[in-house]
Amino acid sequence: MITYTDRILDVKERNNVEEITIPPEGYLLQPSTIYLGVSEEYIETSQHVPVLKGISSVARLGINVNSSSGIGSVGHNNTWTMEISVIQPVRVYHGMPVAQLIFYEVMGEIDRSYHKMKNAKYVTR
Repeated sequence: MITYTDRILDVKERNNVEEITIPPEGYLLQPSTIYLGVSEEYIETSQHVPVLKGISSVARLGINVNSSSGIGSVGHNNTWTMEISVIQPVRVYHGMPVAQLIFYEVMGEIDRSYHKMKNAKYVTR
């Protein structure tokens, strides 16, 4: 998991980040902080649109997962980066489920697959 170290973020710059390793006793997430987590699972989608949603048991603790960017692209072949924020301090643990993926089947021809796009930002090459 990573978090931004700059308190003011700039969309035109590469903002500084700090990597966080979650110890066995857990890690306390704080409000007003953006955390970026990554799924343990690798997914490939050639005929489906992936949608990531936070699971309800985690949401009931005030943990928001991908509140604004949960729809992926056809051809997303990678792990999933999740934006995580909390309403109040919450202790989390390594490997705990926080989200689920739903796959919608695409009907018809696929003109552009994400992993083949030259400007694809999140492609393992």
